[in-house]
Amino acid sequence: MALLGLSALASVVVSLVLGVRLLRLWSRSRRLPELAIGASFIAAGVMGYIATVLGNPGTVGLPDTTAYRMMISGIALISFGVALTYFFVWKVFRPDAAWARVLFWIAAVALLLTIVPVSGGSGVVAEVSGSTMIGDLVRFGGGAWGACESLRYYGLMRKRMRLGLAEPVVANRFLLWGVASLATGAIFLVTSTAVRLALSPADGSVTPGVMTGVSLLTLVTAISQWLAFLPPTRYTRWIESRAVAAA
Repeated sequence: MALLGLSALASVVVSLVLGVRLLRLWSRSRRLPELAIGASFIAAGVMGYIATVLGNPGTVGLPDTTAYRMMISGIALISFGVALTYFFVWKVFRPDAAWARVLFWIAAVALLLTIVPVSGGSGVVAEVSGSTMIGDLVRFGGGAWGACESLRYYGLMRKRMRLGLAEPVVANRFLLWGVASLATGAIFLVTSTAVRLALSPADGSVTPGVMTGVSLLTLVTAISQWLAFLPPTRYTRWIESRAVAAA
C-alpha cells in the first residue's frame, strides 16, 4: 500500500507539473505537439489516473455504482490522453507519413467507441469482449508506438554523437521518453481485461501482485518523464561526463 501511494503521488505530481509547464509553453509557441502532450499529462496522468484509482473498489471501497462511474470516467479521460499521445507521436516523429495520420485517426475512433467496457455490475470490468480487447490494445499501442519511435531516434542520435553532431543530453532525452512510453504501455498491458482475468479473481479485480507491478512501472514512468523534461543539473553533467569518457 505504501508503494502504491508513493507511485500514485509521484505520477500525479509529475504529470501535473509537466502538463502545466507544457501548456504554458504552448500558450507562447502555439505549436500543436506542446498542446497535445501537455493536455495528455493533465487528462490522463492527473484526472484519469485519480478517477481510475478511486474507481477501483478494492482500493478505496466506494459503493459499487459510484466506483463504476468513476472507473468509466477514468477510462474516458485516459483514452482521451492516449489519443493525444498518438497525435503527438505522429506530429513529432512522422509528420509527413500518411500511414501515421491514418493510424492516429483509427486509434482515436477506436478509443471513442470502446470507452464504456462490459461490466459485471460490481463496478469492475468482468468480461472480455471485442470492445474491451480493442480498447486495451489501442491504449497499449500508444505507448508501444511512442517507445519505438523515440528509441529509434535515440539510436540515430548515438551515431551522430560519435561524429560530434548531436548533444548527449538531447540523445538521453529520447532514451528517457522511450523508457517512459514503454513503461506506460506495459501498465496498459498488465491492467488489461484479459490479463486481469488470467491472473486475478473471477471478478476481474486487481490483485496485490499486479498492483505492485503497476506501482513500480508507474514510478519508472514518473522518474523518466521528469528527467526527460526537467533534468537536474547534476544529472545532465553526469550524462555529459559519460559521453566524454566514452569518446
